[in-house]
Amino acid sequence: MKNFRPCPDGSERVNPRIRILEFEQRPSVDEAEHMMRRTKKPPQKRPRSELIPVGDVITSLMTDGTLPYKPDDVEIWRVWKEVVGQTYAENAQPSKIQKKQLTVTVSNSIWLQELTFYKDIILEKLNGRLGRKVVDRIKITVGSL
Repeated sequence: MKNFRPCPDGSERVNPRIRILEFEQRPSVDEAEHMMRRTKKPPQKRPRSELIPVGDVITSLMTDGTLPYKPDDVEIWRVWKEVVGQTYAENAQPSKIQKKQLTVTVSNSIWLQELTFYKDIILEKLNGRLGRKVVDRIKITVGSL
């Protein structure tokens, strides 16, 4: 008896993907059942006690100081245009705030120099508009808006 069936196209070559076991090599019914039980394990689920609701995770991030900014500081983006004016807002945008340092991205080096001159005035107006000292210093970088 051959160990392989011939190819479906009827050619003489042997199809290596289909292997026929000799009768002695086939597992008994008990062995086959054991092999089936061994390979079909149910997926492991986490116990419910380990799961934490997403709302609780977000709330803990907001309250325990893990975030690099305070959620109220997002107000900077809302008042930016009022503080600096239309022309400046079109060429300079706040990009991030971290440890009370506001990073402002400008469109080119001319606006970098312009905002550098008015950095202190913008800082005062921004903190005054928000009613608290949100920003200690401003860092200006050139980049895409």
